[in-house]
Amino acid sequence: MTAYSNSAAGWSTWRNSHLQGPLWLFKAVITDTDYDALLSGNNKSRRSVARKLAQRALWFWPRIDDAAGWAEAEMGGHWSPDLYLRENPTRPAQRVIDVIPRSETLMELACNSGCDLNFVHQAGFTQVKGVDVSGQALVTFQEVFPEAWASAEISHDLFQRYLLNQPAKSVDTIYSNGCAIELVHPSFPIVREICRVARHNVILDLDPYIAGYTRDYVGQFRKRGFTIAYSTEAADGPGVSHLYHFVAR
Repeated sequence: MTAYSNSAAGWSTWRNSHLQGPLWLFKAVITDTDYDALLSGNNKSRRSVARKLAQRALWFWPRIDDAAGWAEAEMGGHWSPDLYLRENPTRPAQRVIDVIPRSETLMELACNSGCDLNFVHQAGFTQVKGVDVSGQALVTFQEVFPEAWASAEISHDLFQRYLLNQPAKSVDTIYSNGCAIELVHPSFPIVREICRVARHNVILDLDPYIAGYTRDYVGQFRKRGFTIAYSTEAADGPGVSHLYHFVAR
């Protein structure tokens, strides 16, 4: 399946890749008060009737509601942080461990309960940042992996605000595993901001055509000056996620 097939899925991929409002509109509509309300579990109280109508009428109207479920995740619930305590690294973290020099600075988007960040810490990386929207996941991280927690710079925030606050080309490698990226609504230019902040590498496990807001990720990264150095797409086959390693040209 290609990103632009003659189907509803192809239209969705095109829309999610290209039908976006300007970044100034996103910044004007989504304020610190909105971020803080979502992080504290009060997102519904900020969703006014006017905002709901604007979102229904205009696809590109800014929104961050998709992160609310993760922000409100509790132990034993649907997205319980203990479900993300793994015995082995995910594919992006393993790729980082296998090919990235230990002197590189790292940023993990959606570090959750810290399992992957602990693996890269154990592998010898010492300059690591992480961010996650789930307060409970970060509590779990601190409890289960105290050494990795203490060695890293961890933020409780949404990708949108976190990335916007990062200086350009301030980290060597950004990595993330799956749906956290895919669930960012296209009103925020997530790929553009990742490319703005990353200096050398972006390593992601994504399902471009099925999960979340489907996008032409390869095309978007190429437009921002990143090409594919490695991909598992051919080996994985259709209908599943793929590991992509993008490098700056």
